[in-house]
Amino acid sequence: MSLFLSLDPVEGVSSLALEQWNAALRKRGHRVEKGAMRRLGEPSEAPRDELAAWIGKHRPAAIFATLPLTFTTPEFFHRPEVAGVPTVLFWYDDPYRSLGRWGREPGYLDAMRLPSVHHFVWDGYWRRWMAETYGIASHPIHLAADPDDFHPVERPRGRIDAAVFVGTLLSEAHLDEQRASLPPVLAKAARHVEAAIGAGGDGENPFPILERVIAAFPARLRDEIAAEGERDPNSLLKLRGLTCKWGKNEVRRRMLRAALQVAPVAVFSGSLERNHAGKELEQLARGAPFPLVFRDTGGIPARDLGQLYAYGEVHLQATDPQSVEGGIPFRVFQTTASGKPLLTDVKPELLDCYREGSEIACYRGVAEIAPALRRLLDSTEERRALAEGGRARFLSQHTWNHRIAEVFGTLGISE
Repeated sequence: MSLFLSLDPVEGVSSLALEQWNAALRKRGHRVEKGAMRRLGEPSEAPRDELAAWIGKHRPAAIFATLPLTFTTPEFFHRPEVAGVPTVLFWYDDPYRSLGRWGREPGYLDAMRLPSVHHFVWDGYWRRWMAETYGIASHPIHLAADPDDFHPVERPRGRIDAAVFVGTLLSEAHLDEQRASLPPVLAKAARHVEAAIGAGGDGENPFPILERVIAAFPARLRDEIAAEGERDPNSLLKLRGLTCKWGKNEVRRRMLRAALQVAPVAVFSGSLERNHAGKELEQLARGAPFPLVFRDTGGIPARDLGQLYAYGEVHLQATDPQSVEGGIPFRVFQTTASGKPLLTDVKPELLDCYREGSEIACYRGVAEIAPALRRLLDSTEERRALAEGGRARFLSQHTWNHRIAEVFGTLGISE
């Protein structure tokens, strides 16, 4: 079996995807060591010196990372101990924000373009964008789930809501606080961006909306925004981050409002940062024919998330709008792994992963959600067929073992 290094930008700052990837490697008998480019409270070079020495001594078969922040010390990847070791950077979120922020830093893009660095990007739109805008080639990848953690379980006793959404909506207080922290000219732009997203089409990519809003400002205001971005690139990064969050919230609110027209809905929502919506979710149900129940799941350990999929007759899904062609979220794989029927919006790459009608149910606009959900709730047989078909497809193509085989095949690693 092989030795691998899992690399974080800062000690203790990782991602769920990388942790699940590491767990899957260990289950296959591989050894995975964790390292970090920085440790809080220590001289900046010390952790990287130790890492380089460890890599030079042990020669791992590959290095795995998921956060582009890892490359903000690009000279590390040119060190003789590190150069040549295959390094995989998984992109499970848009590259627009990170490359727009750090792509201007000396050496960052050079490190990204090293022959030993392999990029795996979860959305075809962003793969092309990276190649055309920054000259970064990449490979396709999807998220996955662990069948040991996500599988059919006995339904809990008590109330079972007809429809369930597992996912977080951010609170208005959190978003308003972030907007207030922006420089005045960017805070002004942010108000216009939020309104434009609310008026935009279903699932519209929020970043072109941001660019259109800024382009429509008077020249003086555009110049002020550009100057602020030059003075403090992090402030512009924060505005782009807010744009992404508003987009996510908007598609999820629209989905929930539509579902509440035909069925009760339970929302399992939470975050460790405690910045998720609570009362705002319940307000969505005001005037709706059916109730919405909010359940705070922020304290549930990741290993127990599979329990949430025991609830409900149908699980709902709305893809984050910065995912244009793919970007299939964990929720799709976790729902099908758990043997639950899924009603989801459509992205082209989703239909490469699951068959519509026999493995997942789909809608192509908010207006289609209520009738599609009503049909599923009225048909026990259709729900059963979707649950069985979706789980069979998951087991045959979408576990972490399948992703490992894809990446190892690209890197030429044999087991």
